[in-house]
Amino acid sequence: MDPLNIARAADAVATLAYSVGDTIFELWQGSSEAGKEYETVSREIIQLGTCWVTLRQSLQTTVCAPTEHLLRPLHRIIYDTNAILNDLKTNLNQFRISTERHEKVVKGGFFRFASFQESERRRWLHRFIRKRKISLQRSQIVYAKTVIDVVNAVIQFAFLPQPLLAL
Repeated sequence: MDPLNIARAADAVATLAYSVGDTIFELWQGSSEAGKEYETVSREIIQLGTCWVTLRQSLQTTVCAPTEHLLRPLHRIIYDTNAILNDLKTNLNQFRISTERHEKVVKGGFFRFASFQESERRRWLHRFIRKRKISLQRSQIVYAKTVIDVVNAVIQFAFLPQPLLAL
């Protein structure tokens, strides 16, 4: 495994994380009740993207290449993170489509359903963020971020100039 290939893959995952984080942030706009939780999830995913960018920079600027013992788990984490983010993105798109259809149906109906539309959307927002699958994906994202932080610290520490020991 080449560190530069992992750096490129990390860059792609970071881009996806930023995209998903922004989508989640935009989704809750206008619903203050669900806002805090959506903001937290969005922030967690964007922080994951930032960790990948930092790792990419570390891998590209190190003089010595990290060992296979470090690169193999990174490759697996990239693969898993990519799968989690793509699945989350698919769920977000499906949720967005279902709420858009609902809004179109309500707008086409009687005016008396206008207040029902917003309350229904808020209820859907609360349900969506509390789904078991979404909760599991959140915990996996936090775990991946923690592991990437540790790997990044190991890489940075390993390649720091070591002071000479006084004899």
